[in-house]
Amino acid sequence: MRTAVAELTTLTLRWMLLLALPAASALAVTAGWSSSATPTAAQLAAGKEAGEVALWASVRSPRARKTELWELKLFFKADDDMQEQLGLRRQRDQDDTFGLIAGIAVAGVVASSFIEASSLPPPAKLPLGAFCSLAPFVALVAGVAVPQELQGVVLAFRRRNPAYRQRQNYHEAGHFLVGYLLGLEIDRYNAASADGSGAEVSFVSPIASTRTHDAVDGVAVLAMAGIAAEVIACGGAEGGYTDVAQLRGMLNAALPPISTGKDQDDRIRWATLMALTMLQNERESLDVLAEQFATMEDVGQCIRALEAVARRDRN
Repeated sequence: MRTAVAELTTLTLRWMLLLALPAASALAVTAGWSSSATPTAAQLAAGKEAGEVALWASVRSPRARKTELWELKLFFKADDDMQEQLGLRRQRDQDDTFGLIAGIAVAGVVASSFIEASSLPPPAKLPLGAFCSLAPFVALVAGVAVPQELQGVVLAFRRRNPAYRQRQNYHEAGHFLVGYLLGLEIDRYNAASADGSGAEVSFVSPIASTRTHDAVDGVAVLAMAGIAAEVIACGGAEGGYTDVAQLRGMLNAALPPISTGKDQDDRIRWATLMALTMLQNERESLDVLAEQFATMEDVGQCIRALEAVARRDRN
């Protein structure tokens, strides 16, 4: 009798343990998002199902429609060239790079003429004159051969300006927040820093696993989110030319391709309007996220800060 009771007790305990395992596992996954440095999509989904996560995957990927420039004007504070601010034309980073090349060329010519007319001793005059004479050609060659590296030098110099770093923080926060709203898993981010290091937001699973127009629509909104965040926070955009160039490449690769300049510009305007609308609706979250970027908090802390804002708004 005791043996039978013992076996029954053991069997009951095993069943209780088996039944408890899924619940414990689910609890671990749910709790994971609130402590992980990089919460996974599974952890966030479990947290959302448990009612702990509200902002993640709260927006469905929108579908493109024709958009006019006047619709975007509603979001612009500065009366600047919207075509340029949307990355449809050359932007300040490129202008500054060209200005640097032109400045070096002019300075080289002027300095060379000044040295030639000076009374410096030949041992100093000859090498200085040769250096100044070659400077314009070196600058022009660099502008043609390594334009990205030269632009990187310009950006590194500009990033030493706190106002510019704040602008870049908002730019990257825009990408981060829109990706989060669309339900993407965020792997890491790097905001602008004073030493000139690069800025980016990296997602584990990109939206465009296929090249259909529906998938490309989501990518387009994500790509334009940085420019949209600058417009909302600063009244206009200075960065984003690279974002637009990459987006144009994806539009060309879509099935069927979106290849004409007019069609691409229409898609860019629509994507910007969608990103502007999403970020304006979550303006407080955007501001909080930019503050997190300024102190280089980890992804998990950024996400918890966003969800704290969502909970406060909900209450």
